[in-house]
Amino acid sequence: AARADAAKRVENEREAARREQERLAKEHEAMGQKLGETRADAAESSRRADDLAARVQSLEARCSQAEAARDEASARFAAAAEGETNLAARLKAVEAAAAAREAELAEHLKTAKMTKLMYRWRNQSTSHAFMSWRDNVREIKRTMRVVEKVAGRWRRLQLSVPFNDWLDIVAAAKEERTRRRLEE
Repeated sequence: AARADAAKRVENEREAARREQERLAKEHEAMGQKLGETRADAAESSRRADDLAARVQSLEARCSQAEAARDEASARFAAAAEGETNLAARLKAVEAAAAAREAELAEHLKTAKMTKLMYRWRNQSTSHAFMSWRDNVREIKRTMRVVEKVAGRWRRLQLSVPFNDWLDIVAAAKEERTRRRLEE
């Protein structure tokens, strides 16, 4: 009967181990799928970030062209001031170019902000590690300040004992004077 109970326990333990192994295999498979999805998401994010970087470069080239156009317009304006009759028309053209440039710069700024956000999102794990490192350094510096403060107090303790004795003597002398005045 004891053998049968022992065999039954062994069989139950084997069955529990088999179930646990199956559960772990399923969990491993699910984690593999999730890892694949995460990698696909990361690849897509990287592709999008590269696309945004290409757009930023394109906008920077267009900005250079716009600056060249602005410089050219300024030169023409100077020539018009020297004697050209259609000064007002050219001034309007320059204002239109400046408004277009301002709109282009606003779009460029928006794109640059989005690119920065994408890079920050893509490098999130690195930034978390950096922030942890920074916090650890701050804590170490704070601890060093506290230790220096305590060590300074210990050093000053040698001076504070005679000072406290002097304070006690002064307080006693004041009490004695006050007591004498009250007696008189």
